[in-house]
Amino acid sequence: MFHNLRLQILLWFLGVTILAALFILVNSYFINKKNDLSRICHELQDTQIMILQDINVQKDFFTYDLINPLFYKTGTSEILFEHHTISSAIKQKIGQISQMQSVETFNMDSILYAVTNDILKYNSKLDTVVNLIKKRGYKTSGLEGQLLGTMKKIENSGLVPKEILYKIDFFEKEYFIRGEKIYVDSLNLLIIQITKQIKAKNTSNSSYIIPLLNSYKTTFNQLTYLDEKLGLKHKEGLREELDQLAQEIGVNFSLLVDSADVYEHKLTKQLILTYILVGLFLLTISISISFIVSKRISKPIVYLSSQINAFVASKFTLIEKIHTSNPKGEIGQLGHNFIILRDEIFDYLNYFKEKVDERTAELLIEKNKVENQKEEIETQRDALNCQNLLISAQKKEVEKQKDNVLSSIRYASRIQHALLADEQQLRNLIPNSFLFQKPRDIVSGDFCFVERIKTRSGDFSVVILADCTGHGVPGAFMSLLCYSYLNQIIKINQHINPIYILATLNNMIYSNFHKKQNDTKISDGMDISYLLINNQTLNCEYAGAHNPLYLFRNNELIVFKGDRISIGDKNNIIRKITKHTFRLEPNDTIFLFTDGYVDQSGGVNLEKYKFKRFRELLMKIHQQDVDLQKKELEQALIDWKGDKDQIDDITVLGFKVEN
Repeated sequence: MFHNLRLQILLWFLGVTILAALFILVNSYFINKKNDLSRICHELQDTQIMILQDINVQKDFFTYDLINPLFYKTGTSEILFEHHTISSAIKQKIGQISQMQSVETFNMDSILYAVTNDILKYNSKLDTVVNLIKKRGYKTSGLEGQLLGTMKKIENSGLVPKEILYKIDFFEKEYFIRGEKIYVDSLNLLIIQITKQIKAKNTSNSSYIIPLLNSYKTTFNQLTYLDEKLGLKHKEGLREELDQLAQEIGVNFSLLVDSADVYEHKLTKQLILTYILVGLFLLTISISISFIVSKRISKPIVYLSSQINAFVASKFTLIEKIHTSNPKGEIGQLGHNFIILRDEIFDYLNYFKEKVDERTAELLIEKNKVENQKEEIETQRDALNCQNLLISAQKKEVEKQKDNVLSSIRYASRIQHALLADEQQLRNLIPNSFLFQKPRDIVSGDFCFVERIKTRSGDFSVVILADCTGHGVPGAFMSLLCYSYLNQIIKINQHINPIYILATLNNMIYSNFHKKQNDTKISDGMDISYLLINNQTLNCEYAGAHNPLYLFRNNELIVFKGDRISIGDKNNIIRKITKHTFRLEPNDTIFLFTDGYVDQSGGVNLEKYKFKRFRELLMKIHQQDVDLQKKELEQALIDWKGDKDQIDDITVLGFKVEN
């Protein structure tokens, strides 16, 4: 039907193209479904992490705020605020997941609805618990405060014998310690007995003391009732219900994540099966097409090729008749043209054969000589070229890798300088100051954080100098991460308390670098100096991890030592952090520094610079102008180090208090 060879090939390959397009469409459908499910899985995992964080925050509330008098006094809690923030984020996240198209397709909407209801129940239950805890009170607030006030009135009246007061106090304390009901019953029985005795005496003071005793008993019973309802002492009641709800939320969300994983695995299997089936189908079609093309198109070409090969093999002397099945087609025309060419070649060969034979003998000798010389030269040249190419390629690869690494590190340095605080930012906050920074490599693990914070309690300047684990690229990554944490805690959340800042920063680093590493122990953390200055009163608060603060006043050194802890190494270090307070005076000079300067090796005996020599240097220069102080520090380091390598990142921050 189709005599044109190109048209036949075009039709066959058009069919293959259509099949390939169908395969691409099917593949795109499954890939889009798989990508949607992968996004859902990712969002579910993020939400699960936020739920676990919220449960830990609730545990922190029962651990810290339950015995925090400030909570009962103000009625507010930073921990509860964090809980509400995380809870709102969880609701928003679940809402976003519910809006995804594939949620209903994979039957996950009902579980999401159940989890949302559980979270609402959990928040409602927690609000109830918080209100009951406020009502119960602690020490001088709530029912416990009323109990204490009533007991003082009873004691001051002098109408109840001391031995009875001792027993009441004993039963009360034992109940608060052990939480057992036997002490409640014993105290109630004792008050009833002493009330009867006072009534029996019928003295003039009975009308005063008996209502006090009854009020004490009533308040104590109300307090014990709230304790039993809350279940704080034995983890039952509302506290147990909270834990059960949290566990139920965690289980349901784990089921949701597992369900998404199962669907993703099933979809992957379907995608693989589709690949296999369509691939086998395309392979079968390709083989069939190849067979047909070979039979209908290649056969005359092979026949013509064999005739050409036979003609060439016979040294252009074999003349045979050539048969063509389709003289009108391209192959038939090719055969006809070959016959013409063959006859022409045969005639010309006969003419030139005699001429060639005459020159063949002469040229053969010269040819052999030239070819031998040529082969020898080409062998030597090829060997040299191979060696040169290999050396050149290796050199280019090494130079390329070096340039890529240096370019990446320099770019990382520009990013680090753009994000972290520099000397200009420090001087914008404290004009008479300097920041001496000397990284060991292009990027540094040391960083400075400065910020001006205005709160209800005043106008403050925050100055932080930190030394993250490691140096170079690992240290730079740690510095950017820790700077981000500080920016979130101080600038965004407006927290400035030194103990709270260091404890929160520690928990954030610990959570991200320890809890996610299973059993693998890694020591990622940092040493830090945190200085908080009240810009109006010049009162200061300081807390440090390893790093001290040096204060020079009246030509004398005052040292505020940092605690022997490392931020991010252990969880819950809040009790180990010490806060130092002092007030700045005119002409005071402050220095903050990392350990890179004092640990630098140098000198005649190749020893460390050490703190003693460093303090002597600061004593010598602290009264000078800050720019001159910075130059003196740099020159002293150069003189000490000499041609030795720098072993760590070096940072020194200093400022003087103006009159």
